[in-house]
Amino acid sequence: MSAKTPKVRALGVSLFLCAGLVSTGLTQGQPAVSHDSVQAFRGYLGAQFTAIDAEACTGLASVEGPRAAIGARRASLICDGARVTVTEERLTPRWYAPFLPRWRVEGVTQHQVVGLGSPATPAEEVENGDTEPSRPRSPATPLILISDTNVTARAMRLRSRGYVAIGLRDLDGDGRDELVLVDEGAHVEVYRKTGNRLARVARRELPATPRAVPRRRIFGTTAPHPNGLIIELSSRPFSFLAQMDEGALELRMDETDCPPGAHLLGDVCARPVDGRDYFASTLEPREGAAAPRRAQGSFYQRRHGEFGAAEDRVAVEAIVTPHGRLAVVVGERPSGVMGHGAALALADLDRDGGAEILTSSAAEQGQGDHLMITRARRDGVILSVWRSGGVGGSVLLADAGDLDGDGAAAFVAIEEPRGGGRARAWVVSCCESRE
Repeated sequence: MSAKTPKVRALGVSLFLCAGLVSTGLTQGQPAVSHDSVQAFRGYLGAQFTAIDAEACTGLASVEGPRAAIGARRASLICDGARVTVTEERLTPRWYAPFLPRWRVEGVTQHQVVGLGSPATPAEEVENGDTEPSRPRSPATPLILISDTNVTARAMRLRSRGYVAIGLRDLDGDGRDELVLVDEGAHVEVYRKTGNRLARVARRELPATPRAVPRRRIFGTTAPHPNGLIIELSSRPFSFLAQMDEGALELRMDETDCPPGAHLLGDVCARPVDGRDYFASTLEPREGAAAPRRAQGSFYQRRHGEFGAAEDRVAVEAIVTPHGRLAVVVGERPSGVMGHGAALALADLDRDGGAEILTSSAAEQGQGDHLMITRARRDGVILSVWRSGGVGGSVLLADAGDLDGDGAAAFVAIEEPRGGGRARAWVVSCCESRE
């Protein structure tokens, strides 16, 4: 009897789901447009985008596609001033949920979501095909939802290859972050974004020091410093400070407030695993700081930041492990998902107060790669919001910063070529229609 219990329970769940689908008007034979269908989508939207008051969604503007039990339909709703295009997909029937619908956001055609939480405002078409509120909403900062339609990834050729560390920092005080890269030979290169290209403005080799303990591969880290950028390599036993002075790159040995042998990772220190190319899960405190909690595993990269309004900020920590797991902690809520590579960057890409995470795929080095953006929600859930097309090389490094000086963060990922040639920097940004 006990062996049959799971099947009995699953059958009960299946009947419950079917009953729920009938009540929401999403099963075959119901009207193509119904109030309950709108309500069902509101529930999806509220779970996916916590910044939107889902109850402010009004009207199913259009419906296209088959209404067969297995198929898809497209709908457009006005949600608090933003027109959101979605697709309801029907999964292949399974015994436990024969006609389970799934909503998928395809795009946001409006982008200027203002006054979130207030009653919905009728929208009117404008010349560029977007929509905008027909009357002022509130002085709230415009918000943009990331989708495949408003993420831009531009490849920019670099001057070299074999990079092992990346950092973005305003080294010259002009309000724009420079891209700092370090290669296997301990050469530091500084790039500045000019239009749609990256121009190398400086290159110098790190000062000579005794060699450190050999590892499987050379790897490095960077960390912000009040006067520049801290650079640490697994092949060097000392840390270095990078600065720009009147256009010239200066490099000098410098001490951090981490224990000897540990790398500075912003808010904490991490110690490389002996003979490996990643860090141990036991994090160490900076001098005078409280002991940090243990990471969710050994990791290649770790990023940390605080997100949200000034009065309601939440800490977000992300790592990528040697087993391909993206592990995230939002506040005190941990979560994780498999299928990711070594590259990792963290920023509020769409300026909605939430955290977006850029990662590479788990493909073997030299077998091509993808870039992926996930959103870390406040409840700890990780949502995939964007995936690039394939790239021919491998992406092992990524970071985030303001390359244009406009206050908007962008992700920068470094693609190493599969064969000969130079590396490329992928600059991934969002929501340029704001301008």
